[in-house]
Amino acid sequence: MIQIYLAKCDKKRSHEFLFSVLEKDYGIKADESGLVRSPHGKLELVDADVYFNISHSGDTVALGIGKRRLGIDIEELRPADHSRLAKKYFGIVPENEEQFYTLWTKAESFVKYKAASIAAELKKISIDGDDVYYDGELQSVKTKTVRCGNFILSVASKDTDLRIIDCGVFEY
Repeated sequence: MIQIYLAKCDKKRSHEFLFSVLEKDYGIKADESGLVRSPHGKLELVDADVYFNISHSGDTVALGIGKRRLGIDIEELRPADHSRLAKKYFGIVPENEEQFYTLWTKAESFVKYKAASIAAELKKISIDGDDVYYDGELQSVKTKTVRCGNFILSVASKDTDLRIIDCGVFEY
């Protein structure tokens, strides 16, 4: 199971939120010295038996923690014309913002799962329901998307059993 923690939190404080959740819910005492970055910036914990990923949209932070590698993306639904962007990357013109952000968050969560660069990878990804194709090949990882209020959140992992925990405003 992947636990998804949602909080109102300044983006600059998202690591403090991560460390607080790790200590409170997992008994893992961590700080900046226990984090390493992949070549494309994905953070990982040194010597821990959990995986995590963080995403931001405005003042909302989504933190996914699980026993398997994962990627997470959250986007606030906001009116805009995304037709050119959607046509370029997904080959369709979305019917509405929710359809666009569903496609976008699924693709970005997969890129984050791979710990890759979104600019280099996005054109190689196609989405069909919860299935992800990379360079035309079906991937063993799945995506799961949920709507949380005015946000679309997607997770890419081999484990798509999600539990969402609303943490409210992160007090730091």
